[in-house]
Amino acid sequence: MHPSLWWSRLPSLCLMYFLFIRLIFSAEGNIHVFQKPRFVGVKTGQTVKIYCVPSSLSLPAHVEWFKGQSYKDQLKNSQKITITEKSDKLNASITIKKVEIEDRGTYFCKLNGMLGPGTELQVSSKCHFVNVIRLLSSPACCTISILLGTKLAHFLVYKSIL
Repeated sequence: MHPSLWWSRLPSLCLMYFLFIRLIFSAEGNIHVFQKPRFVGVKTGQTVKIYCVPSSLSLPAHVEWFKGQSYKDQLKNSQKITITEKSDKLNASITIKKVEIEDRGTYFCKLNGMLGPGTELQVSSKCHFVNVIRLLSSPACCTISILLGTKLAHFLVYKSIL
């Protein structure tokens, strides 16, 4: 190619390069972060896994996890919590083992600086009837006293529904 011909095409080559770079950065700017599931309810003692999924699966990503909307206390790997980074074949995730009532709340992931919408974790305790203390009966009703852990509960039950 003659040098003067190359020089005359330089502005169009520069423009194409500029548009290509802009296309790449605008595509990255449109990346969204999803969390699955958005809501989860479990009983105490169970294990929960929450996924953090980018809209563009091809981008490498570093994940951070937070509990609550203050984003101050970053969650770390421990015996209770396992954080898995995103790879080519796996989405990022957090696993919470042996869930307790104190674990309830909203969990947020952050992929490459972009926050996910949050996953609400609701935890309910297992209810065990430990001991029926006494059963008092009369012709009209009966009273049942039940020991629930360390609390004593009294129930008045009318015979018409027995």
